[in-house]
Amino acid sequence: MESKHDFVNRTLEYILHRVPDTEINGNMLKNSLRIGQVFGLEPRNKKTVFLKILQHYLSTHSITEPLLYTLELLAELFCCDASPVPATMTAAYCAVAVECTLKYLKLSRHHHNPLYLDAVNRIWRVRIALMNSSGSGKESVLLSGELEQWRKDIETSLLDSEVMERLASIDTKRDAMVKVKAFLDEARTDLEPGSLKCSSVAADNDNQTSVFENCDQGPCSVETNIIAGVNEWDESIDGLEGGTSNRASRFNLPSPKRRNLSPLKKYEPKETKMRRKARRWNQLEEATLREGVVKFGKGNWKLILNSEKDIFAGRTEVDLKDKWRNMSRRKHE
Repeated sequence: MESKHDFVNRTLEYILHRVPDTEINGNMLKNSLRIGQVFGLEPRNKKTVFLKILQHYLSTHSITEPLLYTLELLAELFCCDASPVPATMTAAYCAVAVECTLKYLKLSRHHHNPLYLDAVNRIWRVRIALMNSSGSGKESVLLSGELEQWRKDIETSLLDSEVMERLASIDTKRDAMVKVKAFLDEARTDLEPGSLKCSSVAADNDNQTSVFENCDQGPCSVETNIIAGVNEWDESIDGLEGGTSNRASRFNLPSPKRRNLSPLKKYEPKETKMRRKARRWNQLEEATLREGVVKFGKGNWKLILNSEKDIFAGRTEVDLKDKWRNMSRRKHE
């Protein structure tokens, strides 16, 4: 008889490989990770989930820092599966790190730009510096000569105005999207299933032990990192989804518990919704809105909001629409 572990993995494999990317949304990906925490996903299915997450970001033209975390976990899976890390992955990681930093510089080109300084500290002096100091750590496979050269240029830009201007003029977002897509195309070709196993699979408990034990560093920490990262993906993917969730597109494990409902309707006082506190727009937000309208066109408020959700934190599509109307009105006065 087929075990729950085999059934869950076979079902997820069907969903991940046969359902078109356009029909897979953020909720399905998050639920796949949560199911994997309970039943344990096979390494192949873990890779596929992470690749689908990358595809989800690309489909919304969003290059944000959670992408770095996804690529780091994928690198661990490649390491623990004794698979060579493709050059396209290291190139994609470098391009994403650069875009997540320089997008703040392009909005305000001066040495006292707090958002740019925070990004340099967070990404290059902490995240990548820890990878560099970890010696033979699992994530160090993502280090490259190109990444090191970018680190030097970004550090120099904090002191040299000419270097800062040169970096700000580079289209790093397009480069990041091209390189992430190149890695996706290569990785998905390697993972294409010849045919799904529709017949019952014999349970092999010995083979169900984690393949991560093949790592030179001992058992792989991907499981722990997945659990730690689900909340980060929750916030990021929810932002890409526009803050909404389609219950019809979710798949959840059925609950065995039943609720006993009273035949009498309980009176529950309606909650009064408090109006959001008005928040003034700063120059950075206004400049980003103008740039978004030029790039994506007037009316594409959701796309503009999702592409720069770090800067538009706490804003809605309606906020962007109203602000643009006010800015246009001021321009004609």
